[in-house]
Amino acid sequence: MALVKDGVGVAELRAGEAGEVVLDSTSFYADRRAGGDVGWLMGAGHSTTVADVSGASKPVQGVWAHRVVARERIAIGDTVDTSLTPRSVRPSRAIIRGRICSMRR
Repeated sequence: MALVKDGVGVAELRAGEAGEVVLDSTSFYADRRAGGDVGWLMGAGHSTTVADVSGASKPVQGVWAHRVVARERIAIGDTVDTSLTPRSVRPSRAIIRGRICSMRR
């Protein structure tokens, strides 16, 4: 749904940049427990890891902000899948797909 860098909405995150990827669906739980979920954002076909995810929060109902460091360029309009590391996986939590869209109306 959105990309955020240094608290400001941006059109893209470049490789190596830290920021947040805001999605309307995720396989991550919001950080409410010690050691929160970690994992990756995967590109189309799961052939590419586009970002490392160090946690997620739920700033408002219905969206999740994923703290990331981009491995590749991520832009508004990209479709990504969320994928948990093996230690984070729980039954019934599979890979979830989300599309990054502008929040501007």
